[in-house]
Amino acid sequence: HRKLSLESGVIRQRLPGALLREGVSWQIMDRAGAIAGASAWVRVHVNGRLLGVYTRVEQIDKSYLRRRVGEDEGFLYKFDPTNPDGVHRRLTREGEPDPYLAALCWQPFDSLCARPADPLQALKDHLEIHQLITIGAVNTLLGNTDGLLEAVQNYFFYNTARPRLYFPWDLDLTLLPENSDRHPHSSEVDRLLFEAAPSLRPYFERVLRRLCGDTMSDGNISILLDDIAANVGPAIESDPLNLLDGGFAAELARIRAWLKARTVFLRRVLS
Repeated sequence: HRKLSLESGVIRQRLPGALLREGVSWQIMDRAGAIAGASAWVRVHVNGRLLGVYTRVEQIDKSYLRRRVGEDEGFLYKFDPTNPDGVHRRLTREGEPDPYLAALCWQPFDSLCARPADPLQALKDHLEIHQLITIGAVNTLLGNTDGLLEAVQNYFFYNTARPRLYFPWDLDLTLLPENSDRHPHSSEVDRLLFEAAPSLRPYFERVLRRLCGDTMSDGNISILLDDIAANVGPAIESDPLNLLDGGFAAELARIRAWLKARTVFLRRVLS
């Protein structure tokens, strides 16, 4: 590891509870089987002074690529339309031509070229479809309106001679009360993908049903949250800067109720 990424509820004052919700969301992303960064809650000290508890998320860089995909010689991008230099923020091999970028230059992946004559075959040739669908399904489960298949930002992708890989990032807009009954096909990105490749929509829904019935079954929700409460609850509760309304136990109860209501809603919609 060469770089630390730390998130705190103090920084995200407009998102009370983000310290806990973001960490829980990363734990769920990992349990869903996506290639995703590790996460934990850590106490941060600077020069002997305690700054409080932060959510640590594994930074996506060349060392991440070596750990997660066994190589780092390809082209890593952060896709972000707010970047003043363009949506493709190149993180590796800067200044070199990327011979793989044009393979997925059409919407919803990019807007540089027209959709190919056979979009599904293009996806099979140039995209790790299961990884994309899994991340998108987890974002949908979490009500994340700011990630892959829900928005056009806050994710990374990696180009090599192998099919393109996408990686999730920035899960602070998850588990929000207003999104507990958000329909699983609400976004324009979702519409564009399944319009181009209709057979992927039932595949996406099968993955989402599996997440609701297995990964995030009521029993597994309880196991996950009870484990978090036992291991990090006291540290977060004792942090005066945690910005959790009513404390750790109250925020964890809201997350538990949200996840159970969300899976009930999705199972009903997808039945």
